Amino acid sequence: MKKRWIILIIATIALLIGVLAVRSIHTESKTETTIANVSSSTTDVHSQASSVSEVSASVLILPPPESIVLDPNSDLIEEFSYIPIKRKVFFMLTNRVMRLVPEENFNEFAAFLEEQRTFGVEPTEMASVTFIKYFEIEKVDFERVIGERKEFLLSLDIDITEEENELPNPNIIYTFDNEIINAYYRRDNPIEPDWTKTKIYESYSAFLKANPQ
Repeated sequence: MKKRWIILIIATIALLIGVLAVRSIHTESKTETTIANVSSSTTDVHSQASSVSEVSASVLILPPPESIVLDPNSDLIEEFSYIPIKRKVFFMLTNRVMRLVPEENFNEFAAFLEEQRTFGVEPTEMASVTFIKYFEIEKVDFERVIGERKEFLLSLDIDITEEENELPNPNIIYTFDNEIINAYYRRDNPIEPDWTKTKIYESYSAFLKANPQ
């Protein structure tokens, strides 16, 4: 009788040990799965951070205002009928920017812009700003086409520090603060154009040759 009880007790203990072992294995398995998930999540976070870093590294870099070489005043008078306070890019839209919207929509915008302007009077809002607000263009799209334009010009060895080829600066434009934008694009630049290359100088030189003193 005693032997039966001893055998029964031993069997019960063995069963308990087996159950505990199974629970231990199951717990370890869950822990490993959790660790694996955390590790995977950490990898994803690092991957996203890396992607953000790559985007940040490719931020559009443009020449600062003080490096822009201004067009001669005589050319400006011929083009504008007066010498504007702001640089040419203030009044212009590049083809790549215009192609952000369908042609028929852009034609409507051009008519709208024409209505907002008075001949001989300098506008107070940059053309790019008006365009962006009119069509609600996202900064990422505007910045992309300006970057494409920059690469295209540089591939042709075109100097983007010349006023004629200056590119609009998305970071300035997307402040939507006309005071900041207008100050940024003012023409009072320390780099003065060589006036001996202007049409005025050519005319003056021809006059002196024709009328020697």
